[in-house]
Amino acid sequence: MVRDTFVLFDDVIRNNAVVYSSDEHVERLGVYDQIGLQVVLDQVLGVGSGTFTAQLYHSADGEAWEPRTVSPEIPGKSISVGTVTTYYGGANDLLPNLPFVRASLTITGAALISAHVRLYAVLRDVAD
Repeated sequence: MVRDTFVLFDDVIRNNAVVYSSDEHVERLGVYDQIGLQVVLDQVLGVGSGTFTAQLYHSADGEAWEPRTVSPEIPGKSISVGTVTTYYGGANDLLPNLPFVRASLTITGAALISAHVRLYAVLRDVAD
């Protein structure tokens, strides 16, 4: 059963920048062990194409962060100028989260590219 759903990130990301979801949500994400992610990338500007990656990080103290898994939850997905793209991923591997969780978001590409990124989180618990 879905326990919670909300917009985790809603902003523009520029090429080769690493941004993180707000500290406002770190405890909320850490409560449940299954985290579904959906990203909508629109208003893609620049030249050429790039890739989008989202990876969850977790922490015991909210200061020292480690990737939750080796592979990103949404790994290196293609984006192109002038398109609207949606991708899905998540953490449903039954590994427990530490109490604080955040998302790292990156757009990379050979050319200058930026996109409006809206990342949704859907939270479930292993006990469900």
